[in-house]
Amino acid sequence: MDKVSYCAINYYSWMMQRSTKYCCQCDYMKKLLFILTIVITLTSCNKESIQKQVAGKWEFVVFVGYGVFDPPLPPGNGKIIEFGNGRNFKRYAHDTLLFNGSYSISRKKDCYSDQFKSFLKTSDASFANERVVIIKGDSLMLSTSACLIDGGVAIYRKID
Repeated sequence: MDKVSYCAINYYSWMMQRSTKYCCQCDYMKKLLFILTIVITLTSCNKESIQKQVAGKWEFVVFVGYGVFDPPLPPGNGKIIEFGNGRNFKRYAHDTLLFNGSYSISRKKDCYSDQFKSFLKTSDASFANERVVIIKGDSLMLSTSACLIDGGVAIYRKID
């Protein structure tokens, strides 16, 4: 057997071992992804718990988005939104009521994924588009949908 054939056979053998190893890893990853999906689905918040979590007063901290590089505002800046239990929505500048209306939260798929998300819609014109609601601890994040290009996230801190 010439040297080229020997190298080709060894390379082929090495590739087969390698592909078998990766296929096993793929099967493991598929199983892990399936289990994680089930766990996330079972532990994800339903519509009612999101509405309970969002209820209260939130103070604006910062907007993070394409081309926006503003620093976070300090506590006590007075840019406040309030979600009432009766689906009332209010927006304040310090103690001055700027808007009084309503809000709703619905669960639906975002544009480019099969994942269901909670979407906030208000009757306030400054919140013209639906926002994806994300709550982490005492932070409320209102993000633009994946449907919109160059969107961003408004971050609020819980104050009440």
